[in-house]
Amino acid sequence: MNEAFKSMPAVLDYVKSTWLDPYSDRFVNAFTMNILHLGTRTTNRAVSQWIYEDEERWPTVREELAMEIKTRLNIYSDILGGHDNVRSTLISLQHYVGSATKDYWMSLLDMGFVISTRYNVVVVCWSLDQPITFLLIIAREGNHAPDRVITLGFLQRMEHYVVVEMKEGFPMPPIYPYWRHHHDPSVAGWSIPYHSRFERWKVIAGVRDRQDNVDPFELDP
Repeated sequence: MNEAFKSMPAVLDYVKSTWLDPYSDRFVNAFTMNILHLGTRTTNRAVSQWIYEDEERWPTVREELAMEIKTRLNIYSDILGGHDNVRSTLISLQHYVGSATKDYWMSLLDMGFVISTRYNVVVVCWSLDQPITFLLIIAREGNHAPDRVITLGFLQRMEHYVVVEMKEGFPMPPIYPYWRHHHDPSVAGWSIPYHSRFERWKVIAGVRDRQDNVDPFELDP
């Protein structure tokens, strides 16, 4: 948009000040098709629904993510900030039956790269504070660049993510910074197909600080 209207600065200023700056959250909502709460209170069920189309397979997801971390221990130790944090993350995944206490909750900021790499998907996490995109940190044997994007929205008052189904081609928030400098050469260039979507996000949501505190994925009380 900046390029298209560079010869008409007054028009550009009008669009940004009148529409994009005040209503960026609504532009994101315009790309949202459906939000699936699944009647749950745990993020791993939302991930399971995306991967297996079955939220009840969440124990399998936990086992597979733990195996992914163990298989690439040095990589994830670097991402998570040391072996102690890796141990804590693995312990938090060791829950397979019934409701989990907070000690066993899954953090997508910790697990985003793990999910993306294990399942060969792009992971988009929506939240008020830090909407972010995760790409594979290293290619698994036989994998090609992912063509599937899974999207999850954070409910602040419930402290977990839910499935968010977005329209095709929706703007995507930036890649988690670690990826740009530390991804394996096997996934070099895998962000290129999404560059235009990252740029669209910058235009509609990255041009200002958030002016309100409305959770775009919050459910009605």
